[in-house]
Amino acid sequence: DGDRWMNVFDVGSADALGSVEKVAAQRAHCESRGLRYAIWTNPLYGDNDYLSREAELYAAAANAAGVIVWDTEPYDQFWGPNRPRGAATRLMSRFRALAPQALCVWQPDPRPARLAELRPEEWAPFMQVYSPQVYWSDFQRPVIDVLQEAWDGYLRMQAQSGLALTCEFAPTLPGNASPTSLAESFRWLNTATVMGVMVW
Repeated sequence: DGDRWMNVFDVGSADALGSVEKVAAQRAHCESRGLRYAIWTNPLYGDNDYLSREAELYAAAANAAGVIVWDTEPYDQFWGPNRPRGAATRLMSRFRALAPQALCVWQPDPRPARLAELRPEEWAPFMQVYSPQVYWSDFQRPVIDVLQEAWDGYLRMQAQSGLALTCEFAPTLPGNASPTSLAESFRWLNTATVMGVMVW
């Protein structure tokens, strides 16, 4: 989270990331078993110095991992809602300058009001994959409804911010959904010619 390695929070865990070397070792371990490795991040908001430190840490980790997932949350304990214009652009511009080859996956809350609070026009141009969080238990709505809402938001962003130039749609589905609900989602994704998903 933010500009700190996860071993600060998960003290004592052998797998909690604490260095670029740890990222590289985990990636090698996964790839030796035929698995693709990615790191998951939760960017936090701060002043310009903080955003620079955060970008530098994420870039070092992303260069070692190859893939980084950006879980941007419009809540104060995370990135937060309606941050000053340009903040996300500053973070991501610095990151991209240091990690130009990393594959970036954007994983925001897709509900229209929450997505707007994140200023998607600042995040989307830096991402290759749009993987909205269709999995949240607090949505209290059928998976297919949130999925379709996320797709509609994706199409709106394509029209508004040039997202179509850089991002594919690969939503994050709930692993705890019923088999029937997941099957319904996969059928719908197939008709929309969506080529992949994440599951959480």
